[in-house]
Amino acid sequence: MQNNTIEEIQLSAHHLGDPQIIETLTSFAIKNTLEEHELEVRSCLNAILEERHGSSEFKHIESLIEKRIVA
Repeated sequence: MQNNTIEEIQLSAHHLGDPQIIETLTSFAIKNTLEEHELEVRSCLNAILEERHGSSEFKHIESLIEKRIVA
């Protein structure tokens, strides 16, 4: 994914289902540090979830991801 432009990633990510996006975000959350392209992907995936579900539901999803990696 590192060679893709952020626009290509955004287009591809819109076709992913929520479980796939959440799984990817969880894997990023587990890592202590992210490379620049991973930060861009994470930002893009967060934006897609927020667009699909609204701000408050997105915050809930974020908290569930956080709880999942702490557990």
